[in-house]
Amino acid sequence: MEIIILHAPGIEKALEKELDKLGLTINDKSRGRIIVDTDLEGLYKAHIYLRTAERILLKMGTWKCHNFDQLFDGIKELNWSLAIDNTWNIKIDKVRSYRSEIKSSPITQKTAHKAILEALNCTEKTNNRKPANIRLYWDKDELLVGLDLTGDGLHKRGYREEAGKAPLRETLAAAMIIYSGWQPGYPIHDPFCGSGTILIEAALMDLNIAPGIKKTFTFEQMNFHEEDLWKKVKREARLQAKRELTSPLSGGDNYDKVLDTARLNAKKAGIGDQILFYKEDATKGEADFDEGYIITNPPYGERLQDKQKAEDLYRSLSQWNESYPSWRKVIITNNEKLEKLYNQQAHIKRYIQYGSLDVTLYQFN
Repeated sequence: MEIIILHAPGIEKALEKELDKLGLTINDKSRGRIIVDTDLEGLYKAHIYLRTAERILLKMGTWKCHNFDQLFDGIKELNWSLAIDNTWNIKIDKVRSYRSEIKSSPITQKTAHKAILEALNCTEKTNNRKPANIRLYWDKDELLVGLDLTGDGLHKRGYREEAGKAPLRETLAAAMIIYSGWQPGYPIHDPFCGSGTILIEAALMDLNIAPGIKKTFTFEQMNFHEEDLWKKVKREARLQAKRELTSPLSGGDNYDKVLDTARLNAKKAGIGDQILFYKEDATKGEADFDEGYIITNPPYGERLQDKQKAEDLYRSLSQWNESYPSWRKVIITNNEKLEKLYNQQAHIKRYIQYGSLDVTLYQFN
């Protein structure tokens, strides 16, 4: 089978490293999507282990689709019974069209929806049915159809019920860590730790805790699901987890309430008090170790309605070159002037689409 792995544009290289580690073969790539060839065990492992993926779909089919007749006939012929039957509530969740004759519109969704209902011989949607979400992607009149396997997004690990004003998504935090080159055993400090997401994601990596181990997924109710194999994959993941960190992880913030939230989230993640959170002025910190990583998501200004204040803060962060001279710094922001304000040219810059924001990940070695 083939699965479609959705991700934030710009973090695909981090995701590809994860896929390679899992032994999953990439068949095709496009903006925000990677198509992988796998078996059922690989599908299960992708859901449990991937840290940077947002969602996984079952690839139902792809074909040239220029008009609504081709859309209806093609979708009706797909093997929907592999995964679902007429007890599911069918929903066309998203339609994306790029350089194609058919556009995203109510009639597009209605045509696709009707075709699936006829294929499954089911009536119109009713309440209290399991949701089956389908996504349609057109690119140069080539249609790709995917059935959602995930349910709640993979970024929802289950530990962050408490968040700050502008929380960093867990999948992006994981990508920042992977891109940094950090390995367990080395210190990480986040001077703008907020709800603790970067440090908690690093701790999960250090402890080899699979990020999806506590989640339930839509595929668990689908026709192809094998419960014994699923239990085996989860059992193996639990056995690989460790209890004690090998890396000194610490985070600072100006506000006691924010730090309390970070501590609570760490406990919910199963890390307890192994991450050190403390009150700190980010511009006046000093290194406790000769080498390490600063990985952080400082205030954007636009995000917190205070751009000038954010830029003044970025200027003051240049003191890190003296207080953390041998540390690598990884900073994410939407401010294109960071290098000038920080008074140093980044060794690597990565452009990432983060929700409605276009941000840049700056790496200073």
